[in-house]
Amino acid sequence: MSLLKDYPTSNTVYSIDNPGQAWNAITLEAWTDNVQITGPDYRGYHPIADVGELSPYSSTSQIWDTKKCPIKPEILLDGRNAISDDSSNLSCEALSLLTNNNDYNKEAFSFINGTSSATAQA
Repeated sequence: MSLLKDYPTSNTVYSIDNPGQAWNAITLEAWTDNVQITGPDYRGYHPIADVGELSPYSSTSQIWDTKKCPIKPEILLDGRNAISDDSSNLSCEALSLLTNNNDYNKEAFSFINGTSSATAQA
């Protein structure tokens, strides 16, 4: 199962992993308001998540026994979105967050999404 392919079921089935499952660990996941796809390279694609929905990159603790386990995540920030043409899924610069590239000598900027962009905002 792929996080992007099986959205939104994947948000539940892929639960938060170690060390995020700990009671004393604060977990951060992502939601999205980004649904506007731009550019001719993305014709025929649509956003995977709708406005205000959990990002397709996020996982939860929905399948955990909440009497014994913490409810996760505690923090939600904008994690952007991904796109699909119903046969393949991919990230899209138009639905990602602009950031500094780790190899700035090669290229000054890069794009991130999912929990990485949500963490950067936190």
